[in-house]
Amino acid sequence: RALSALLASGAELLYADADAVLGAPPFELASLDSDFELLSDGWDEESAHGFIMGADDPSMGWSRYCETSVVASLSPALFFARPTREAVAVANRMAARAAAEGWPA
Repeated sequence: RALSALLASGAELLYADADAVLGAPPFELASLDSDFELLSDGWDEESAHGFIMGADDPSMGWSRYCETSVVASLSPALFFARPTREAVAVANRMAARAAAEGWPA
């Protein structure tokens, strides 16, 4: 809930776990073009940045093509959040899930 409250108040937020080691200023590597920017645990260029995976199933007729975005793993150990309505909504969903799973408040 603290994340939601901070974003709703208009504050930008950079979060790093207590054991995070920053080898460079974090904003030098960030694109700063989205509501949330998270650290990736990817092990190569494709898994770190994600890719679009497509499938073609002719048996599906006119809806035979589908695509999805694949990212190996996003880490909550380091992230930047902008104070947008969408970011507050994501933060609220994160808090609701944490509460439902019994995480400490």
